[in-house]
Order: sequence, then C-alpha cells, then structure tokens
Amino acid sequence: MFLSSPPTASITILDNLDQPPGPLLYNDIQFFAYKRSAEHPEPRTHSCIDFTIFLLNLLGYEGGHRLLGLWAKEPFLMAGRRIIANIDLFLMKLDELRINEYILIVHEHKHSNQNPQATVIAKAIVALEHNNCKRVKAGLQRLPDKEIYAIVMKRTAPIFYRVHVTTALVDALATSAYPQEETLVLRFIPPVPNQQLYSAEGMHPLANRRSVSQCLEGSCTRYVNHNRRKGIFIGRLPVLFIVR
Repeated sequence: MFLSSPPTASITILDNLDQPPGPLLYNDIQFFAYKRSAEHPEPRTHSCIDFTIFLLNLLGYEGGHRLLGLWAKEPFLMAGRRIIANIDLFLMKLDELRINEYILIVHEHKHSNQNPQATVIAKAIVALEHNNCKRVKAGLQRLPDKEIYAIVMKRTAPIFYRVHVTTALVDALATSAYPQEETLVLRFIPPVPNQQLYSAEGMHPLANRRSVSQCLEGSCTRYVNHNRRKGIFIGRLPVLFIVR
C-alpha cells in the first residue's frame, strides 16, 4: 500500500489548477508563480530548481539540522583522475562534528537525450564519497555502504530514486577496476492517473498534484529518519536496474 495520510499542502493549492482570484496566502501565491515558471522555463534559467526549493521548503524538508543547498561542486577520483561533480540541489544534515552529510540529492532533467538514471548513480557515488571524507576528517571510520536518496525533477514532475552505494564501488571507480558487486537502483514514480503523460503534465492536474505532494511529504519523513530506520522508502519500489 502507498502512503495513506492525506497531503498537508493548502486547500487552495490542492483544489485549483491555476491561481484563483481573491486574497490568498503568501505561500499559495508563490506556489502558482513558481509552478508556472517551471512549466514554461525561459532559456538559461533555473526555474525548475527554484520551484523545487520552494516546494521542499513548503513541505518541511528544512528544519533542525537539515539545510537545503545549491550548486555543490564535489571533487571525485575516477580512473586515477580527479574530476568535479556538480550537484544541482541537495539536502544536507549538519551535526556537531561538522560532517555535513548528504541525505538527498536533486537532479534537474533538462535534456531528453540524456539518461537521468546514469547521472543519479554518479551523483549518489559522489555523495557517499563526500560523506565518508567528512567522517574521516572527523576521526570516524568510513561507512561501508549507504542508501543514497535522489529526486530527478523534470519541470514539475519528480521521480524518486534510491541507490545502494558501497565503498567498494567507490574504490573500484577510482582505480578503473571492474566492480565486484552489483549496484541496486530503485525507482518510484508517483501513482498518478496517467503515468505516460506524467513527465509532460507534472503537477498541473489536481490528481497529480495531490499524489506528488503526498509522496514528497512521506519521503521527507523518511529522509529525516534515515539513520534510525535503515532501508525504508515510500511504497514498494520496483527494481529499476542492477549495475554490474
């Protein structure tokens, strides 16, 4: 069974295709403005990321020691060469040891001819390596593996991912060695009425908007508790593919 609790976004957002007339709450006005901008992006703008930041803040992703950040550039060793990986948007957990751990990464899917799954895997690997480097600097041991959560955002249509990344995989990529372990990638598409049109329609149809809001809120709960309850995610995720 999927998430059973109703979304907590405002009735104005959930019951109106477009901004209704009359006095509205500030967040309601902002939602429709950001959504419209993301649905009809201008060249060389980041309207999709702007909409995603607003949406995640609206649904409580930031709070406590969790902060949203933009445009991280992370060094990473691949095939003996140091490269720079770009992370569009991320949720980071801060603690007393200043480990600053990635708990969610967001990738904007701009180009239809590119494979977002490959990008998600690469950025998930970079996220684990960043987390482990911070742990080593704080005097802690590297984590042998971790579930890295990700969202691929195409305009207003998020798709959820979970990538099981191991240090063995990170080390194999650093030295161009063939990975000895499989990498499991899970994907979840919100249960909207028409999944074939989902990437084009996004959150515009009201049924889609309710489903996506529900998924994002449920995901937030699991990201917040990711260290307490290992290996959980929204719904049942089908295996997208296994990387060998």
